Amino acid sequence: MTSPSVSINVFGSTRAQIDGQRVNLGSRGQRAVLARLVAAGPRVVSTDLLIEDLWAGDPPPRALGALQVHVSNLRRALEPNRPPRTPASVLVSAPPGYALNLPDESVDVWNFEHLLDTGADESAIQLWVDGPYSEVADSPWARNEITRLEDLRRGAVERHTEGLMRAGRFAAASADLEAVVREAPDREESVRLLATALYYSGRQADALSVLRRSRDYLAEEMGVDPSPALRTLESDILAHTVPTTIVAAQPKPRAHSTVVAAAPTSNGRPEELRKLLADAEAASTSGLRLAWIGGEAGDGKSTLATMLTASLVERGWNVAWGRSLEIDGAPPAWAWSEVLTELSATAGMDAAMRERLAPILPDDDQPVLGAVQPFWLGKWVADYLESVARLTPTAIVLDDIHRADALTVSILRQLAVRAHTERLFVVATYRRSEITEDLMSAWATLVDVPASRLELEGLGRDHIAAVAHSFGLDRITGATLDLIEERTGGNPLFVRELARLIASEGTRAAQETVPTGIGDVLRRRFSRLPERTLSTLRRLSVLGRGSDLDTLLVMTNSDEDQLLDDLEPAVLAGLLTEPATDRVHFTHALVRDTLYFDLPQLRRRRAHAHAYEVLHQRLPDDLAAHAHHAALGATPTTARVYARVVVAAARHAEAYGSHKDALALWLSAVTTLDLAPGDTDTERLELLIPLVASLARAANTVEARARRAEAIDIAVRLGDRRALLDAVTSWRAPVIWHIRGGVADERVLAPLRDLLADPEATARDRALLLVTSVFEVEGLDSATASAQASEAVALAETTDDPEVLCMALNAFGYIAFGPDHDDDRVLRARQLLSVATEHGFADYQALAHFQLFLACNSVVDLFGARAHVKEAVRFASGTELTQLLGVLSIFGGLVDVLAGRFESARARYDAVATYMDEQGSSNGFEIRHIGRLATAIATDDYDEILRDLPSLDRDLPVRVRNAWVLALARTGDLDRAREIWVETEPYQRDYYWRGMTALRAHAAVALGDFDVCRQCYDELLPYTGTFAGVDSGSLYCGPVDAALAATAAALGLDSAAEHAAAGHELIASTREALVDPGWVDGP
Repeated sequence: MTSPSVSINVFGSTRAQIDGQRVNLGSRGQRAVLARLVAAGPRVVSTDLLIEDLWAGDPPPRALGALQVHVSNLRRALEPNRPPRTPASVLVSAPPGYALNLPDESVDVWNFEHLLDTGADESAIQLWVDGPYSEVADSPWARNEITRLEDLRRGAVERHTEGLMRAGRFAAASADLEAVVREAPDREESVRLLATALYYSGRQADALSVLRRSRDYLAEEMGVDPSPALRTLESDILAHTVPTTIVAAQPKPRAHSTVVAAAPTSNGRPEELRKLLADAEAASTSGLRLAWIGGEAGDGKSTLATMLTASLVERGWNVAWGRSLEIDGAPPAWAWSEVLTELSATAGMDAAMRERLAPILPDDDQPVLGAVQPFWLGKWVADYLESVARLTPTAIVLDDIHRADALTVSILRQLAVRAHTERLFVVATYRRSEITEDLMSAWATLVDVPASRLELEGLGRDHIAAVAHSFGLDRITGATLDLIEERTGGNPLFVRELARLIASEGTRAAQETVPTGIGDVLRRRFSRLPERTLSTLRRLSVLGRGSDLDTLLVMTNSDEDQLLDDLEPAVLAGLLTEPATDRVHFTHALVRDTLYFDLPQLRRRRAHAHAYEVLHQRLPDDLAAHAHHAALGATPTTARVYARVVVAAARHAEAYGSHKDALALWLSAVTTLDLAPGDTDTERLELLIPLVASLARAANTVEARARRAEAIDIAVRLGDRRALLDAVTSWRAPVIWHIRGGVADERVLAPLRDLLADPEATARDRALLLVTSVFEVEGLDSATASAQASEAVALAETTDDPEVLCMALNAFGYIAFGPDHDDDRVLRARQLLSVATEHGFADYQALAHFQLFLACNSVVDLFGARAHVKEAVRFASGTELTQLLGVLSIFGGLVDVLAGRFESARARYDAVATYMDEQGSSNGFEIRHIGRLATAIATDDYDEILRDLPSLDRDLPVRVRNAWVLALARTGDLDRAREIWVETEPYQRDYYWRGMTALRAHAAVALGDFDVCRQCYDELLPYTGTFAGVDSGSLYCGPVDAALAATAAALGLDSAAEHAAAGHELIASTREALVDPGWVDGP
């Protein structure tokens, strides 16, 4: 007789059929259980997670019992003819919960994904008759799964419509895509395909309308511009140059369900796992062994046991789990009931033994207990397990045995006495802070049984990284790893949940947010504490991660004996540690944060104000602590006073070179002042000016420019000329890369010109104004920038202010990156190094070495360049160090290009660009595409970058129009190249001048523009024997002699052959010198 065919549908309402006949699934709760299991795929969902999800974090007191009733009823519905006492085959039990055991074809959403995996997109789309999980769509777990499935469907529609478009069925394709774009206007690939389909359907206006709506949506809802692909398509539609070949986007790997993780592959405890496997091997040859795994909630006890049993199953062992329940009214010996049920399903159990064990065997999922002595039950359990282990090695996991009742422990003791010769391995997990008398008694009576005990501590860094990686963090920086380690103390559960939070919301969220799963675990532990202890912990959480006892005494208004009594339960529970005789600390930052953020905001603010008053009296020199509590405790009444407290801490941090801390404090001071009523312009301006300098040091260019503009506006409104000058010149940090926008900023330049026109301005003030102007106009008006930088140095040399002189030399060195100061650039860089060294300005020492690094690149002294960039890194710190490490990495990419290692070069450029993006730098986008351009020029292959050059010419701070024209000419589109050439001008005389002029020379040759050929030849001739672009430290545009050879040949000059030979020789000799892939890391 064949088994009935069971099928389940969750597209729309949750339904099931047996042999095509619909069955009654019962209550909404039962259907929710079934839907939750479907969402997990064939994987096991733990009972804890089911309870958490089904009751949305607020389960009733007997939630586990309710869940078991739901499961029992579902089993009756799905397998109505299952014989009594036989294990379920559809909704199966599997430690530590339940799973569905059905083929993909029997569950509609599983089949949907299966069809997508096999490329049957059209068939998969036809299955989507309604939205998935509609009955439970408001549940958090379902929302994530619905979003994932909808994304898969939209991807399938895109691929299907690409096929329609390749077949010329543009009208059909646009009809399918319009619905997708309506649902997901941010899905740019769908927008691209729809606009293309509409264009080829003869609906150009509609195509442009789709692109316009997409651009408006992205700008209004997300604050971003359309992708280069959409911008290029819009240009192509307007120009009627849309490619006739439909280019499919590269498919992304399909995201599988993340509603529940599969069996863990790593919990960061490989040594402990190896030890347990060795114990298991010993049990298989020498008889019964016990293993005790102790730790606190989240330390990874159950996960370690799960990994152990998975390994043992692969080796042919029987495995069974039992968990002691933490609920009132749980059946006696419930853990053994689960073990026996699971083992009987795999190893069998004869009728006589089943009758003996009936008191602790569940009858159709409802356990009962007859009047049988525990001694006899223990003997019969031992007899049964002895018979099973005699045939097959058997492992038993007793999870959370600290919760076990007396009968559970009694049976374990009987087993140890009666089955000690058999191949049994019993693993028991427990919480150290919840050891019961029954468990201690068991340890005393089991002393003669071979056993090992593992006390799990926090994970080390390498293992934290491994666990975080396995739970979604593919790229883990050192800073992210530090954050996880500090906030979790290495607790695997905390690591797992924090990694998930970072993967979904970024590191900023992880700095304060407590993941839901962790918070719930901790709140259950808090609920067991005395109310006075909990109240004390809340006050301690306001003080931070820890405190000295004297401060806590004042905060709690308690006497010492009472305080110690209140703290003791938290220490015993593992929530506090005592690092010194007079201090207490929370064991994990997440413990503190859960307590702290559970406090109402009003209470937190008042507590911080109290903490400030206490610390101000007790620790008057701890300015950072004063500032922290003053900022968080400020009210409209105290805001002005407390803002001054924060300012004092910010100035103190700056005096000690703690610029990162200072920035946080200046921002905090502004936020604090925002609470004050009335006109605060004067006080706010006093904060904004140093804030701009602090933001500049952090390379937060966008925010620094915005705050400077705000300061200038306030100064103008106040009519304070001195304050206006300070606001305009507030950028007080070394400048390595662009700090201007794409166009001149008149908000800065207009008042700056007015201030420069003041005949009463001092030499110092004029120098600062000129420095400010240089960085606003460089690359836009090179002649003005050059003249102003020279004047700034001359004025600064007349002052007695070494910092102003360094700033002026910074400005001069920046414009000297171009072609107009070759004779002075090294001299001025060495002057900067001398002044900075004399006065201990390490940041300007680093900058001077950076300038010398570029000077060496200019004359192809790559060994000198390598030495100077490493010196720059040695002197740098903070954000400047981040920038210079980026310079070193970019130099490594440039070296790879020079050496002909193009794939390695591309990887280096991309890596440093990604790093800059992660650090919030605005230069990552530029560096990524400069790297792509460099490799395109070196390989003379422009196919990949050509489509992006129009948008790059518009979006990059540097203009790449000459490169765009050359790329068009090299790929055969001479007509388009000539159109753009008409509007192409000589490149600004900045650090990319030599490289871009070489590209301009090649473009002029390709287009036959002999006037430009002559101009470029004359301008480049002084740089024969060098590389074009390499003087910038980032771009490669080939040997200058290659451009000279090409223009000389076009002009009919005899020098063409000589230049060509020189160019080839320079490439060959450079590649020979850089043959070692590790050259850039050398001395």
